[in-house]
Amino acid sequence: LGSQLFGKAAPALRGIAEEQAVRSATGVSNRGVVKELEQLPGGARAAGRRMLDDGLIAPGMEAGGEEIAGKIAGAKTAAGEKIGQILDTADEAGFEGPSVKTVRSRVQSEVLDKLEKTPKMNRAAIARVKSALADMETTAGVVGEDAERAVQLEHARLSFRDMQGFRGNVGSAVNWKPLGLSAPENAANEAMKKVYGVLENELEQSGERAANKLGGTFLKDYQEAKLAYRQYKVLDRLASDSVAAKATNRLVSPSDYITGAAGAVAHHGGRALVGGAMGAAAGEGEGGGIEGTVGGFVTAALAALAHH
Repeated sequence: LGSQLFGKAAPALRGIAEEQAVRSATGVSNRGVVKELEQLPGGARAAGRRMLDDGLIAPGMEAGGEEIAGKIAGAKTAAGEKIGQILDTADEAGFEGPSVKTVRSRVQSEVLDKLEKTPKMNRAAIARVKSALADMETTAGVVGEDAERAVQLEHARLSFRDMQGFRGNVGSAVNWKPLGLSAPENAANEAMKKVYGVLENELEQSGERAANKLGGTFLKDYQEAKLAYRQYKVLDRLASDSVAAKATNRLVSPSDYITGAAGAVAHHGGRALVGGAMGAAAGEGEGGGIEGTVGGFVTAALAALAHH
C-alpha cells in the first residue's frame, strides 16, 4: 500500500488502536469504561495510549481476561509507587502533608453522620471507622486528653509517607471484590471504602499543593504520575469486574474475548468482528479466514504506528 497510505491512515488507525486497547482491558461488551475514562484528561483514548506505550497489550490476549487484568493491576501499583517516590521528595523538602483535623472532619460529615442516624444497626461500622481515626491520630502524635488533645489536633499533620502508609492499611482491610447482583454490601466495608476515598483525596490535594510550590519538573512528574494512577485505577476495577463476570458466565461468543496488540476491530450490532488484513482495517468483511486473532497486516501496521 505504500507509506503515503499509511501516513493518511495513521490518525484513524491510532484511534482504533487506543480504543481497542481499552476494550481489551474490560471486554468488548463493557460500555461503562468509556464514560468513566472520559472524565479524565485525554479521555478513554489517552488511557488506551498509555496501555499501549506501557506494553500491556499483546496479540492473542483474551479481552477482559486474567492476563490483562494482572498487567493492569501491576501498572496501577507501579504508578502508585511513582507517586510515593515523588511525595517523598516533598517530605524531604519540608512541605506539610494532610491535616489530621481536616481528614477527621470529612470522615465525620461524609461517613459517620449517616451511620450515627441508626447507631444500633451500624454499631460495627461506626466502631471500625472510629478505630481507624484513632489509629490515624496516634500516628500523627495526637495522644493528649480533652483540651490538650484539641490543641494537638488543630496542628497535627501526617507526613506524605505516613499518610500513604495509613491509606494502604485501610485499603488492605477493605474487600474490593465485586459483589453479586443480589448481595448486599456490608455496612462496615462500605464505610471503610468511603474512609479510604477521603484519605486518597486529601493525600492528592496535599500533594498537588506541594507540587505547585516545588514547580518545574516536579510538578510535571507528579501530574503525569497522578493521571497514570487514576487511569489504571479505573481500568483495574473494570478489568477485575470483567474477570469476575467471566468466572460466572462464559456464555458469550468466543470472538468477543479475543484482542490484538492494538486490534483493528469493527463493531456492528455490539459484536466484535475480526476480519482479514484489509477487512479488519476497513471494518468490512466478517471472518476473513482469521479466527480469534487480528490480521497480521493490521497488527504490523498498528505496531508501526504505535510510537508515532
